Amino acid sequence: MNAKTSENPIPSPASVRNSLAPLIERYAVEEGVTETQYPGLVLGRFNRPVPRYPLVYSPSICVVAQGRKHVYTANERVVYDPLHYLVVALPLPLEAEVVIASPKRPFLAMALEIDMSLVGKLLLEMSEEEQLEEDSHLGKSICTSNMNENLLNAVKRLLQALETPATRRILGPGAAWEILY
Repeated sequence: MNAKTSENPIPSPASVRNSLAPLIERYAVEEGVTETQYPGLVLGRFNRPVPRYPLVYSPSICVVAQGRKHVYTANERVVYDPLHYLVVALPLPLEAEVVIASPKRPFLAMALEIDMSLVGKLLLEMSEEEQLEEDSHLGKSICTSNMNENLLNAVKRLLQALETPATRRILGPGAAWEILY
């Protein structure tokens, strides 16, 4: 979640779509949520807009490859799309709606559950200055941030690691660690 835009440019929506959509479509062939073989990674595909529905988000990082989704808390609407990823820090009961999706361009997304023990290890590895670098969302249980090239590439590597059991086991954890960072 360390994203300096001056050093790490924001990709275009087309770049995100072209990088991630084919990888998500490979595994999320049916409409709805698809569990993957990588622990804590789920994919979503919706071929049409979906009206608001209640759900509980677990702590996770959610990236949209194509389309747009709104998530509602008690007093705020949070929008995420190919240019903005969602971070949910705590288990939260929310309402969500898929607002942009069609059969030709389905809503495609992935969610990686946050392993809190890895967050602890990551914080131990980081200096105090690095931890406080991006404190604009400090204390928020849900927020969006700008997608950046580093995160896009890490998500792409994680999705590519789904291809075989060996790549899931060997390359998946490194990509997940990078996404968390």
